[in-house]
Amino acid sequence: MCLWLAYRAYSYGLPLAVIGSRVSGMVHCRKLGETEKLFLSLWVNKIGNFKQPSMKTVLHHFLHLFLAAFLFIAAFSFSSCSRKTEKISVGQVFFDQEYFVMKVGESAVLTARVFPDNADDKSLIWTSSNKGVATVDQNGKVTAVSAGTEIITATTKDGSWQSASCSVVVIDEPTAVDLGLSVKWASFNLGASAADECGLYYAWGEIAPKSKYDWSTYQWSNGSYTSFIKYNTSRDFGPVVDNKTTLEPDDDAAHVVLGGGWRMPTIEDWAELWYGCDWSWATQNGMNGYKVTSKKSGYTGKWIFLPAAGSRLDTHIGDVGSYGNYWSSSLGTVDPDYARFVYFHSEGVYSTGKSRCFGYSVRPVLE
Repeated sequence: MCLWLAYRAYSYGLPLAVIGSRVSGMVHCRKLGETEKLFLSLWVNKIGNFKQPSMKTVLHHFLHLFLAAFLFIAAFSFSSCSRKTEKISVGQVFFDQEYFVMKVGESAVLTARVFPDNADDKSLIWTSSNKGVATVDQNGKVTAVSAGTEIITATTKDGSWQSASCSVVVIDEPTAVDLGLSVKWASFNLGASAADECGLYYAWGEIAPKSKYDWSTYQWSNGSYTSFIKYNTSRDFGPVVDNKTTLEPDDDAAHVVLGGGWRMPTIEDWAELWYGCDWSWATQNGMNGYKVTSKKSGYTGKWIFLPAAGSRLDTHIGDVGSYGNYWSSSLGTVDPDYARFVYFHSEGVYSTGKSRCFGYSVRPVLE
């Protein structure tokens, strides 16, 4: 900075020889800025003709300028460092999923993400809306107590009052009903606690329910039915072709939620249930559906009830009491945007394919 001031002074008619003494006037400084005038007024004492200074004089005044610049910079730095650091507050808290499904007696840790990453205080206060269903400690560890649904909320401690919530669904493990077939069938739908309850709705290959069911929220595509990233048999439906046609255990909602040997039925399991049992339209505790009774010798008194639980498309639930829609774990045989499922109404039972992003019921089986 000192060298720059010296240069500006010289360029406006003030040679280096004048540096070092006080000034009485500012005639030659009209073109300089106010800051430059202030600095030069401290060092220049007159304007006119000057003798060429000696090298010793130049060095002497250069050192004066250097010292002045050093003191100025030091004072500025001290002032900057002494300022109070601005607090960075939390701007957003969110969970990766809207719902979390657990069995009674299980424990799991929920993860709430805090934004921005460099917030000063990222600690959270955890609360439960119904401790009779599940409890939560201050580390986000949730313990399932009894069947039901509750809301777990994480709120910031830093005074910004940002928060996020996750619906925790606690379910009982179903009974495995032996109908004399190759697999045992669950006594109620995944997410239900009784045979006449609808339970939860799942998109094919997803392990948690959600509030909106369409291609924009589907896990295994990039927003459309032509951008699949898993379970794809044709490049017409996405860049990743893996030729997988049956859900893997980690993508099987029944297996992930219930564990052990529980899984979603294949389309062959559904066919066996159709041919090995009598299906009759019935009403149980006000819910319509099919009573499915075994025809196998020694098992004719065994039956399960499949409620007409309807379906979820976009944000809507429809056809409850009129239609039942149940996923298999099998991908469609023609186009991979469809997965195989069984649907029914009072007039009949059918098997076909439907868009994987739809929300349908899951009836688990046990091997």
